[in-house]
Amino acid sequence: MSKNYLRAIVRGSLCTLIGKQRLEELKRLVYAFRPSTLRLLHNKSAAASRSVQKLPRYNSGGPFMPKLFLAPAAQGRRAALWGLFFFACTQTTLSVYLNVRRPDLRDPAFGLRLVALQKRLKENPGAPLVLLLGSSRTLNGLWPAHMLLASDHQGVRPLVYNFAFAGSGSVRELMAFRRLRAAGIRPDGLLIETWPVQWPEAGVFAERHLIVADELHWTDLTVLCRYLPGKFDFFVNALKGNLVPLVCYRSRVLHASAGFLLSRELERGLAQEEADWTSTDGTGWLPYRKIPADPAAQRREVDKGQLVAAPLLDPLCISLDSDGALRELLDECRADGIKAALFLMPEHSACRSWYTPQAQAVVRAYLQQLSQEYHIPVFDTRAWVPDEYFADFCHMLPQGARPFSERFGREVLRPWLQGAF
Repeated sequence: MSKNYLRAIVRGSLCTLIGKQRLEELKRLVYAFRPSTLRLLHNKSAAASRSVQKLPRYNSGGPFMPKLFLAPAAQGRRAALWGLFFFACTQTTLSVYLNVRRPDLRDPAFGLRLVALQKRLKENPGAPLVLLLGSSRTLNGLWPAHMLLASDHQGVRPLVYNFAFAGSGSVRELMAFRRLRAAGIRPDGLLIETWPVQWPEAGVFAERHLIVADELHWTDLTVLCRYLPGKFDFFVNALKGNLVPLVCYRSRVLHASAGFLLSRELERGLAQEEADWTSTDGTGWLPYRKIPADPAAQRREVDKGQLVAAPLLDPLCISLDSDGALRELLDECRADGIKAALFLMPEHSACRSWYTPQAQAVVRAYLQQLSQEYHIPVFDTRAWVPDEYFADFCHMLPQGARPFSERFGREVLRPWLQGAF
């Protein structure tokens, strides 16, 4: 490849990466600091002044430019194509690197916890893996460190990891399961939270509102193409994040490699994002942080919940998307030989009072149908936690998560793993 081609490619690549305006500024900067230019500017003689006037002009009376930026016009299209080619290769390489080696930079909510889970698996080789999938109610309420499971006859204790996400319903649980399987994680047991308030797929709890803001993976599209409206927005989101990761994740990449290039405010925000999704004890559990100041504040939070949750329970209906995603998840567990179970998390007594007789009948009939069809147990723990341990109508405080997790491990998880259900 000739020097002219290389110059044209560099010019096209720079224009693609930093933009035409910044390229023009770079040209002026290069010209200003050329040794010959500096000598002429500092020479006060008339001969030096005449030499400056004789410098070749660039375009409409501009200063002389280096040959690097003056590729022949015939090579422009070819240079642009080479520039696009190198840009595409760079983006593809970065996308593969972020997806495979550094998922924590691409999607901290998923990647940081995946890295922690992989670390725990290396520390506990051969231990049966039990995953908890669910919403923030599971994320903040089930604390694996306090489940106190016994070792088997070989002295191996099951590894329980909380892989729940805020706002997750059946569709996002299926997405998380697919991501984990793509990352090489195969659990021996899977406990899946289901919440009747999310079954209608409506209101503020509708998953389609939350998925648009997610960092979507390619595996997510296989789920979203069958469930939920707004498929075009999902596709655009996934396409942008996977094809131009340097644009979407530039700040996170710099935060991990060259944080001094970021502003203090942005650096603090990214550090806080990491802290929000980092489990301090390595079990995936995260404490609920919106703690009410007093019982009156808790009551106000419960009243807010009544405005958004109670209408979804009267009458209670089950959307096709919610039902289809849950059944697909259970089908995949059955096909892969993964032991599965459903459970309902605790609720404030006020929330339980919002269930009408019709809603109670729908909950019983639907869960009984799933239990019989898939031969799995359903654990209803909605009344296991007293009201003083709630921050609102459905989220447990840290002081309530510990005793509840102990009871859950003793009365649910341990018998289930031993085959009592």
